[in-house]
Amino acid sequence: MLVMAVALLASSCKGVRENQKAKDMMQGQWVNADTGEDVFTVKGDTIYFPETANAPLHFRIVDDSLQTERDSASCANYAIIRQGNNIFWIKNINGEVLKLHRKELGDIEVNDTLSADSVALTINSYCGQRNTESSAIVGEKVYTFKKEIHKSSDIIIRTEMNSDGMEMATLYYDNTVHLSLVRDGKMVFDHDFNRDQFTDNMQQPFASRAVLYDVLCTGVDARGWCLDVVFRIPSSHLSYTVSIMVTGDGELKI
Repeated sequence: MLVMAVALLASSCKGVRENQKAKDMMQGQWVNADTGEDVFTVKGDTIYFPETANAPLHFRIVDDSLQTERDSASCANYAIIRQGNNIFWIKNINGEVLKLHRKELGDIEVNDTLSADSVALTINSYCGQRNTESSAIVGEKVYTFKKEIHKSSDIIIRTEMNSDGMEMATLYYDNTVHLSLVRDGKMVFDHDFNRDQFTDNMQQPFASRAVLYDVLCTGVDARGWCLDVVFRIPSSHLSYTVSIMVTGDGELKI
């Protein structure tokens, strides 16, 4: 089961005493009282957001706080300002009061199979597919660089804030880069690059949040191909580059 939350305030989640009555009052579908837009649906101890690319959040209510669980040791806390049978007001991460009201039963689209396992990871590939081919002549040798970028099955989780001022885990597909290098018509290097090959070359937490974005050929000389492996944090301008080389004989040097 995929259950992921974000941390607004680190604190121990162990040994807390839940307000079960308040949790029971939260069951159902909630909309923004000001805009009428769907905000989330609560079923059992899980919050589901309308965007399919967002992971569901396990939650509890303790004292006057809504806590969404990140793991067994930390929680995200939203102060509850007001709660009733059909109203639920919390303070979002911007310090604003988010006013929610329960959606009328006749308007709710019931999903009897709603579970964390049914959340579809059907978001677009971060950079899609890019195929390139280029050649260079060094001395009397012809060097050819061929690249294909494809969406992988690996998922990268990016903490983002929605329009209601709630942080959530957005899911992005990672990528693989297939690289083939040819010298004078002979294949000397044929390899699939993935993010795990370079995690030791990047600092945390960047390494666990970055998508393999591209592999760029920065130059060709008598030694071989000079390459930059580019990683990016989705929905941001943060990037990191690892410089590598593939020799004319096909040896990879990182």
